[in-house]
Amino acid sequence: MSLRAAEYVQEQFAQKILEIDVARKSTAWGQNWRKWLAYFLKAISIFGGIAVASGLEAQPAQKVGVAILIAAGIDLWLTNNKSLLNYAQALDAYDALRKRAERRHQSDLIPVLVAIDDKEGEASDKLVEMVGGLLTMCNEELTSIEEALQEGNLEALKALEIENKKQTT
Repeated sequence: MSLRAAEYVQEQFAQKILEIDVARKSTAWGQNWRKWLAYFLKAISIFGGIAVASGLEAQPAQKVGVAILIAAGIDLWLTNNKSLLNYAQALDAYDALRKRAERRHQSDLIPVLVAIDDKEGEASDKLVEMVGGLLTMCNEELTSIEEALQEGNLEALKALEIENKKQTT
């Protein structure tokens, strides 16, 4: 194997780590806006409930009640707990994958560096084999995280559908 192949797989590994970081950042953004929206909507429900319970007149109490219902509906639709848990699990999985890949790269690189002193050709073969295995691991785990997140989102939507059916009956 040539030194070019070794450089190529190292570059591919760096790009895969960047892909993990980008996926994690996107997932974190999705979780954060849902979480803050959930906090805001729950605050509307709590403080609106307190306002109604404290004895507002009929007209304002009715408007506050409608606002509470809208907030609760939006909360149920967009920020349900199952969806937030899915995002949290995906974030943890991205972090674990990145750490595992980096640690394996560091530990598996030692024999390659030792081989460099002996034979450069053999070292680049080992490097290509090692980083190729890391790329395969990262690709497989990225795919499984993305599929789990999608599956979790579908389960959250199904749970929402079931809750809506319960409320209408």
